[in-house]
Amino acid sequence: MCTTRELRQHALMAMAQVAERDSRVYFTDGSVDPDSGRTGAAFVTTGGTELSWRTSNNCSTLQTELVAIQHALEHAVHRREATVVIHTDSWTGLQALQQPHPKDNVRLITTILGSLQSLVAQGRRVRLNWIPSHVGVRGNEAADAAAKRAANGPSVTMHVPPSLQQLKAQARRAAAHCAHQTHRELEARKRQAAWYAAATDYHPLDATQQQPRADGALLQRVRLGYCTREELQEDFEGQVCDHCEMYTRRPLVHYLLSCPATAPLRPGPAPAAQPAGGGLLSGREGRAALMVRHTPRDVMLGVLRAAPPPR
Repeated sequence: MCTTRELRQHALMAMAQVAERDSRVYFTDGSVDPDSGRTGAAFVTTGGTELSWRTSNNCSTLQTELVAIQHALEHAVHRREATVVIHTDSWTGLQALQQPHPKDNVRLITTILGSLQSLVAQGRRVRLNWIPSHVGVRGNEAADAAAKRAANGPSVTMHVPPSLQQLKAQARRAAAHCAHQTHRELEARKRQAAWYAAATDYHPLDATQQQPRADGALLQRVRLGYCTREELQEDFEGQVCDHCEMYTRRPLVHYLLSCPATAPLRPGPAPAAQPAGGGLLSGREGRAALMVRHTPRDVMLGVLRAAPPPR
């Protein structure tokens, strides 16, 4: 690990290597407030020019950095210096500009590349130089402060289209919200939906834990709270437990709470019946569903394999 002093020395050396007599030097930076979602971009020049923009809410750090570079280049197009030097602390921004076929933030990247081509067409040189941030380089610190001030501005002055990754994230959030609303509506009307909510709290099985398909089916049987085949018959009044031969009207509840074959699921005194499922589940059903939720997976699987639940 380099010290701040060493990083600053590296930055000054890198800046010296690209310095030329007839040049316009820019420092660019972006700012993102993760709490408020406000964002800003800015550049400053060694000649004292400072320009900044309040960019769209929830822009990524990469987007604000690219906006700052974009505006610095557009500003340079109208200057006459033979060389344009842009110092940025955004390594990802420089990497994005080197992609032969960008797949995200395409508009920003192509706009920057267009400005670069315009400068080259004027017979001018452009140098994009990475420097480390927050190491005491005056121009970088000034650009950072300007971008932060811009992020706190009263209104957006530069609209930035959402990136593809941001759109995908928004779609995932919208789909999750819609699914959550649907689940809540079903909980209030369907006993099986109420069981699933109580038994899982809507947490899926951990996909990172490799398991045989048969084990997954056993776990889902108690998580979903399926009725047995006999329960689906109109004249159902009860059935005999496959393991203890006790007659019961609630096969799965009996299996989880009373059957001797599943005793390892009940190592301590039975807790009091608990309301669950928005009133659709009885106290015993609620307790059984919550047992499924809170029993460690390995313990539950051991019991389910040794004594499969009723079907």
